[in-house]
Amino acid sequence: MNTNTFEIWRGKSLIDGEPIVLLASGFDSVSANDKTGDMIQTWIMHAEVEPHEAIKTGQDKSVCGDCVLRGDGSGKDRPCYVTVFRAPLALWRSWDSGNVAKMDPTKAGSVIGAGVSPPGVREGRSLRLGSYGDPAAVPYWVWHHLAEFAPARTGYTHQWRTADKRLRSLLMASVDTSTDRREAIRKGWRTFRTRSADMPLLKGEFVCPASEKGGKVTTCENCHLCDGRRRGDTRNCPVIIAHGPTKSRWAAAVGV
Repeated sequence: MNTNTFEIWRGKSLIDGEPIVLLASGFDSVSANDKTGDMIQTWIMHAEVEPHEAIKTGQDKSVCGDCVLRGDGSGKDRPCYVTVFRAPLALWRSWDSGNVAKMDPTKAGSVIGAGVSPPGVREGRSLRLGSYGDPAAVPYWVWHHLAEFAPARTGYTHQWRTADKRLRSLLMASVDTSTDRREAIRKGWRTFRTRSADMPLLKGEFVCPASEKGGKVTTCENCHLCDGRRRGDTRNCPVIIAHGPTKSRWAAAVGV
């Protein structure tokens, strides 16, 4: 049985009611991601369709909602930076083959952060909510237990207009325009904005220090600034420049 990946929860998507599954990976391995650092990764996927097929049929809406990075729902010219036929597909197939054990979501937080761990599992780990898929598709209580003891976490949602308001304490509103940023702030969210290189920073924003533009002076694991809103929070909000092979598609999708 796979001890690196666990099924945390399975149920109906809060976006469209379709069956989805939440997997968490990285329990007995060290991540090589130089931006996020060594974090537990979580993957939200349709439970009945392989992720690369779901994006071709539009069934990825169950886990991505109205995110502009889905494109037109056909999988063609998709702006999203996640390559689903790599890690997501491998994890989904391992899970679908019955090689992934279940972990009680009410106990998962203690496994991740407090050192109550099965053999081979490394504890005291930071947590990435939604390495693929929007965390808003999964009930708040699942994320609450998962993140309860994690020393740090990151998470983003494009569903901030309709998501459970309690997620504001765990996630950043992922926005792509200044108009969206203003609206999200009015709704009580901290924001994480993607911009083009010629777009200026807005008041209350700073360049993500884990990004190339920010000099990669830290990692998400160590930064702790994308963990939602705390009581009385006055922290500024990170911004990242659209990058990678899909940046031109991003610009077309958001109309900039």
